[in-house]
Amino acid sequence: MAKKNNRTCIVCGEKYTFCPTCSDTNNLKMWKNIYHSENCRDIFNTASDYLAGAITKEEARQKFDACDLSYLNKLHYKIVEAINDVYEKKVKTKKSVETVLDNKE
Repeated sequence: MAKKNNRTCIVCGEKYTFCPTCSDTNNLKMWKNIYHSENCRDIFNTASDYLAGAITKEEARQKFDACDLSYLNKLHYKIVEAINDVYEKKVKTKKSVETVLDNKE
C-alpha cells in the first residue's frame, strides 16, 4: 500500500499518493511520479515546449486554452511566467513571489 500523500506535484505543489511498485497504484501512468493530474502534465509540457522554442506563442496559447488554468495562483512561478508571456498579461501570484524569494536565499 502506498504511503498517503508521498508525492508533491512539480507544477502546482498538490500533495498526492503514488507508488510505482505498490499494487494499489502501480497500474497508474508513470507520469504520476511527478504530476498529480494529466492537466498539470499538459501545462508543464506546454510551458516547457514554449520556453524551449519548440512551439510558437500561438501553438502554446491553443494548448493552454485546452487546460484548466483556474488554479494559476498555485502554479510554479516559471510556468506562470510562460503563461503570462503567451497571453501577454502579467499575473502575479502569492506562490510566485514566495518562490522567487525562497530561491534568492
